[in-house]
Amino acid sequence: MKSFIKSGIDWYRRHLHIDKISLLLLCLVAAVLCASESLLLVRQFDLFAAPGFLRPLTFDEPFERLLFVLLSAVADIALILFAFSLYLLLLRGKASLRSHLMFMLLLLTALLCTVLLRTELVDYFGGNMDWQVLQNLGGGSGWQAIRMVAGELGIHLLLLLAPLLLLVLLLWLVYRRLERHRLTLLPHRRGWWLLTCWCLLLMLPQLQWVGARQQYHDALEKKVSQQLFAAVATALTDADGDGYGWFLPKVDQHPFDAKRFPGAMDIPGNGIDEDDLFGDLPALPKPEDPLPALVKQAISEQRRPQHLVLVVLESVRADQLFATLNGKAVMPELSAIARQGSFSQQVYSHTGFTTSSLKALFNRSLSSRPVEMSLVQALGKLGYQQNYISGQAEDFGDVAATVGMKQPGHYYFDAKTAIEDRVYPSTTLGSLRLSEDRVVQQVAQRFSELNWQQPQFVYINLQAAHYPYVHGQTKKLLSEVLISRSQINERNKKLLEQSYANAVANADLALGQIRQLLAKHQVLDNSLLVVTADHGESLFDDGFLGHGHQLNDAQTRIFYVSNQQQQLPAVFGHVQMAELMLRQALLLPPTVAEHAAYAPAVLQVVGLIRAPLQIAAISSENNRLVYDFRDKYFSAQSESGDKRLMLYRKQQPELTAPQLQAAEQLLQHWGWLRYQQSDLYHRLKQG
Repeated sequence: MKSFIKSGIDWYRRHLHIDKISLLLLCLVAAVLCASESLLLVRQFDLFAAPGFLRPLTFDEPFERLLFVLLSAVADIALILFAFSLYLLLLRGKASLRSHLMFMLLLLTALLCTVLLRTELVDYFGGNMDWQVLQNLGGGSGWQAIRMVAGELGIHLLLLLAPLLLLVLLLWLVYRRLERHRLTLLPHRRGWWLLTCWCLLLMLPQLQWVGARQQYHDALEKKVSQQLFAAVATALTDADGDGYGWFLPKVDQHPFDAKRFPGAMDIPGNGIDEDDLFGDLPALPKPEDPLPALVKQAISEQRRPQHLVLVVLESVRADQLFATLNGKAVMPELSAIARQGSFSQQVYSHTGFTTSSLKALFNRSLSSRPVEMSLVQALGKLGYQQNYISGQAEDFGDVAATVGMKQPGHYYFDAKTAIEDRVYPSTTLGSLRLSEDRVVQQVAQRFSELNWQQPQFVYINLQAAHYPYVHGQTKKLLSEVLISRSQINERNKKLLEQSYANAVANADLALGQIRQLLAKHQVLDNSLLVVTADHGESLFDDGFLGHGHQLNDAQTRIFYVSNQQQQLPAVFGHVQMAELMLRQALLLPPTVAEHAAYAPAVLQVVGLIRAPLQIAAISSENNRLVYDFRDKYFSAQSESGDKRLMLYRKQQPELTAPQLQAAEQLLQHWGWLRYQQSDLYHRLKQG
């Protein structure tokens, strides 16, 4: 027995010996990386806190926390071992202790920088941070979004990189002290590669085990090493090249059929369930668009429309309409208009982003392909002269081109037109802003030039409540103390809310001045003044700052105010507004404006229509049903609270009958919309 053990030890020393110094260095790097990233994830996502709505899956048991750390360590160790083995291969075994230390230094620095960068992106963009969300924020361009926030991220990254620079300095001093350790080591590369292969093989069951357990998957998918291995494993097992492989949680149930995979577009009525969601999508209904008929009726009856003034306020939530701060009304002008005319606070942005909200309002659809008649086209047929005056750059996200603001005969003025009057130094399209005074000045100039005997349409965009809620010309209407950009964090939430309300008050003041201009030109009584917002704004209400990250009231609930008495639907969104405005401007009998019998009152999306992260439908009772494509869970939101529903399983549905019906309708509405904006649908339609 002793001879057998001795021979085993001798074989290990000859063939698989691993030097202890290198192993110690690797363990140190893995420990620092795993500890740093785990602490950041725990801090960001409250992984060790009690369960809550925005953190439904947490690790509140000691064993669960330990297991999370161990699984995290496995991924980090496998990545570091693989990198070290490649390093040895490139050096062909001619390595020294100094070169080992330099390699570890560079590897640790690169990995920590990657982790910190992702941490800052998540902090800025929220829990739903994804390339699709970045594209939406950047008006369709992720690069534009990154440019928009480059200054913000740069400030934070400099602060975070300071400890890394200190680490580099300390390790460099240690490296200099190892001057005498220049002798070439002779590492047994075979032993390192065998150890690496063992760890890589261990990652296979780790990926499957984590993928089958939602709480571990949700947490670990945020790790750099876990993401890398998951992507490689999926690519290696993607037999049909559709982007999905054999690994959980998104297993390709049809590995040799490139048309069927999780997230595939379901073609209606073809008998095939391409996306494995609630069976095959039913045949697409053929609804009639009511707007062309409305326009045709008005022309045939020779109705003379009223002037239409549409004011869109940036980032103003529904709760600001009648809000007060320190005993003062936040929006005294708009609330007075609302009480005398009509209003609704059950209005919603479909996406929570500016560019997509404006496109939905003017093009009357969430699809990238407009419906039969857009608002701009309808206005043209009704004889309106069209005027567009905006405090932002409407070229951002191609809004102006997509909507048709710059068509021949239209008056157009925006922040890019008057770029020298911008309130911020940056000249990127997403950062261009004009003060409220500058916009009102331009409105006054244009009003004096107009022929008010002809029906006029005036679009005005006010940017007062845009992040960072304060600029050099902001008036202190509600508070003498306003937040600075460097102070914006969750600790200063009260000051942030106060500054935000003051910004909204500035927009309201400008709105009052616009109303006075209409009265000055004696057209107020013959003008329909409509005021709404592009989306809401979370002021850390859900743990994040901004909009477009979550489908909730803070980020998507807005208002619709008209200076005339008007019957409004119980719940509606931007796509219904064009018909509502034109029906009132033409003094046609009121009806509940709905685009199609099959469409929900409000369909909401996080991400892109073709590949969303979340979708939601808001019912007439103001309840929101949300479906998350990442974990395949439904959740319900209502005034009585939030409830996370069970995972839908095809064989064993765990939703109640009403919930199941609502879930099917939600996925059908989204599936039809996705199909309608596809090239396939339009080829068939034209053919």
